[in-house]
Amino acid sequence: MIDVTNLRPPINRYNDLLNLAKSSATKNSRNIKRLSRFIEETYSDYDKIITQYHRKPLPSRLTKHNKIIEGYFTSPPVSIGHELSILRNRKLHQCPFCGRPGKPRVLDHFIPKSLWPEFSIFPNNLVNQCNSCSSKKWNHFYCDTDKRAKFIHPYYSSLLTQVNFNFNFDTSDCIDIIGAIIEVKITISKSVRGRSRRRIRKHLKELDVKNYALEYAKEKFEDILDIASLEEIDMIDRLEGEIKVAHRRSCNHWDGRILEAMLANADIKAHLEQRSP
Repeated sequence: MIDVTNLRPPINRYNDLLNLAKSSATKNSRNIKRLSRFIEETYSDYDKIITQYHRKPLPSRLTKHNKIIEGYFTSPPVSIGHELSILRNRKLHQCPFCGRPGKPRVLDHFIPKSLWPEFSIFPNNLVNQCNSCSSKKWNHFYCDTDKRAKFIHPYYSSLLTQVNFNFNFDTSDCIDIIGAIIEVKITISKSVRGRSRRRIRKHLKELDVKNYALEYAKEKFEDILDIASLEEIDMIDRLEGEIKVAHRRSCNHWDGRILEAMLANADIKAHLEQRSP
């Protein structure tokens, strides 16, 4: 997975969106100005909530004002909407939560805004995410059973870069190449131990990342076979080129690992070579 800790806003940008809310000409501008002092106080606690992930955050004192505060995210004034659009359209090629290739357009609230509305427009709490992770993560945050946060905040930790994906294509029992059995193995670097290792495992399990990766590999494989059947191109050369591009983006990019596994399978490679001009 990719390291996005550089996207964590500096402390002098914490109030940027809140200041826009206070200066906007909306029906709730007076209310947000009145609440801003209390919201700013919670901002100062945010880093502690994230880094002390084993402690359950105290319930929000602002839930009765959630419609007012959340409204600046769900129906933002033009100034905030512009800033949110910039955040949604960051030049990312993988989901920071699972590693799935593609542009993660969902702007997730790492700490759910429905439970802690004060973080609705807090820049540090707005993290890009793919649709699959968004549907799984939803309003979840803390696990009472394990006594820790369920997910790793990618702005505050590079732990997820220590996750490795390895794919394998088995054609030994296949009548047709399309019936290849695809397997994915997720490993964590040996240098990661103890509590950090358990945190990664929890994150991967809660998001069902292994199944995401397997589904993606199946779709990628089928797409490659479709292209090979329709276009008269050197598929081996094409895949080797795509592997290089993927590795430039991330040494552990799903596309690179999937295509490498395809070419490592003699039956699949021979199938693609037969369809080259």
